[in-house]
Amino acid sequence: MCRGHTHLIPTRDYARFNDAVSEASKDVLDQPLAQMLLSLSASHRPPTAMPAGQATLLWLKRNMPRTADKVLAEVRARFS
Repeated sequence: MCRGHTHLIPTRDYARFNDAVSEASKDVLDQPLAQMLLSLSASHRPPTAMPAGQATLLWLKRNMPRTADKVLAEVRARFS
């Protein structure tokens, strides 16, 4: 998807989505690991323009799939 598109729009409320990903990451990984994850995902963002939360989830899915599933479940619970 990122190879064929320049922009990804996963939700209308980026701030709320980004906050949900950040908080879910902290719950699943604890504060220090969550902060490291956010830094790693920010430095390895695909060229497609997307919210930080989406980039974090994509990085997690590619590098830590089991953790990604847990974080995504938390995001869904918070964002719905």
